[in-house]
Amino acid sequence: MKNVFIAFLLLCCCNLNAQIGINEREPKVSLHINKQTSDDQAVGVLFPRLPADQLSTRLAGELDGVLVYVTEPASNLTGALREVVQRGYYYYDANSNIWSLLGRRNTNIIEEDGLIYAKISRNGRYALKYPSNNNNTNFVDNFLTWHAIQGTPKSNLISIDADQTTIRFPKGHLFKITAMISIVSANKPGYVVTRFESQSSKPLEVSSWGYLETNNEAYQDGGVAHATTVIDTHSQEMAIRLNAPVYGHRSGNRFLEIAGNENEDPYYYTHLIIEEL
Repeated sequence: MKNVFIAFLLLCCCNLNAQIGINEREPKVSLHINKQTSDDQAVGVLFPRLPADQLSTRLAGELDGVLVYVTEPASNLTGALREVVQRGYYYYDANSNIWSLLGRRNTNIIEEDGLIYAKISRNGRYALKYPSNNNNTNFVDNFLTWHAIQGTPKSNLISIDADQTTIRFPKGHLFKITAMISIVSANKPGYVVTRFESQSSKPLEVSSWGYLETNNEAYQDGGVAHATTVIDTHSQEMAIRLNAPVYGHRSGNRFLEIAGNENEDPYYYTHLIIEEL
């Protein structure tokens, strides 16, 4: 009965005084916490600690902003847990129905020790297709194929479709993709242009064409320009392909071939570099 009475008094005090002080007799704000005077007590505030899989995924709107410390990332990155990929303080954003890392709204999924990257490479040479009549008013698409993804552990959230030309990026992030292309064979001087193309309803945010000459190009009028794109997947996942469209030439087919990976040739190789912004 004594404990109930004390609890009742505390509740009454809270109702009478909107400002609460802990180790502070004259609180200046709603909750005023001072450090304790004893040296054998740790200073700080300890919030609830739990693994992400125990977080509520259907909080009411009035609990917008609730704060917890996550000790283990979510085992299934979907729904309200889609950005809980590391330890840390998370708050609930009721407007977006998501647990967000405190101090960082957009959690990088492929970051480890400050390194944010993934590499997508291809195997074997890729012979570019030409217009059948070599007419320089026509062109054909060449969507390059991809076979392997390497990088930091969460890079496996990026995937290559069964067609091997389509690369799929998960929802909730901002990516920059750069194409590093090499021409390893050509029977005549020539060049290759490349561009990224969206395979989703959402367009690319930024995109620039790439340009690459063969090493036997007779005219020293270029060099290397990497195709680059930026995609925003915050509202939906996105898929892209890299196209190397070849136009017909009056001098005929140049039999241009794109390189494979570094293991096949340490000097001429082809891959995509993925950075998360």
